[in-house]
Amino acid sequence: MKRFSDFIVKKRWWVLCIWLLAAIIIVSLSPSLSSVESNNESGFLPKTYESVKAIDAAKKLSSTSQDGTDIIVFENKNGTRLSADDQQAISRVVSSLNSEHLTRVLSVTMSTKQISSNHEVQLAKVTYWGGAQDTATIDAVKTVRSALSAQLNKTDLTGAVTGGESISYDTQGESTKALKIVSIGTLLIVLFLPAFIFRSPFAGLLPIAAVGLVDLIATSLLADAAKLFNFVVSQQLSVIFTVVLFGIGTDYILFLLFRYRERTKNWRP
Repeated sequence: MKRFSDFIVKKRWWVLCIWLLAAIIIVSLSPSLSSVESNNESGFLPKTYESVKAIDAAKKLSSTSQDGTDIIVFENKNGTRLSADDQQAISRVVSSLNSEHLTRVLSVTMSTKQISSNHEVQLAKVTYWGGAQDTATIDAVKTVRSALSAQLNKTDLTGAVTGGESISYDTQGESTKALKIVSIGTLLIVLFLPAFIFRSPFAGLLPIAAVGLVDLIATSLLADAAKLFNFVVSQQLSVIFTVVLFGIGTDYILFLLFRYRERTKNWRP
């Protein structure tokens, strides 16, 4: 280890250049981590498992569509019973949504059986093409909601989209917000705490630069491994990975800085 550390110290600029070059090459040639993430629990199991084989067999034999679905809930803005004009407006909205050929949307349908007994709520069904847990299918919820809002803008109706895909989309959005909050909070702590302890801006920037570089390389290599060995990772990984990596990386850098300060205090020319 002493020889290894001596080599790094002597060739520090070469080592730094190699790390930067490796980061550029690996990140540019690797897929993003989000492309291999999934919230489908069965996707984490090997294909040889009995439960996974049973699911695959059920999909082949089942006559029920495996596509994702959502429900649009229509109401009058005043909360009153839906009039005949309201019903016609809902029909026009449904027809317009179908005619727009929205991304990943197979069809939007409604029937007289989908109205509440007090005639205050009308439902319509949105059917997506693609697996219910596919990222592209979940992301299509945003398109449906935007198109629905535009169609209802000049009517007396309100509409909201709910269901399995919408819940997954909202959960995904909250996870993204949580990741941003955690990342910003972690960066602020990592930036200001070492800088305050050692009274040097360099001490705060060093963990961010070093751990940030490792984070880019590690996430890219993880995505490469997922593609190579055909497995998926949880969408919660990004949050956990950021916290753990910056926590461990900052600890090690603090150990080094404390040791460096100790050695410089004891050093005599």
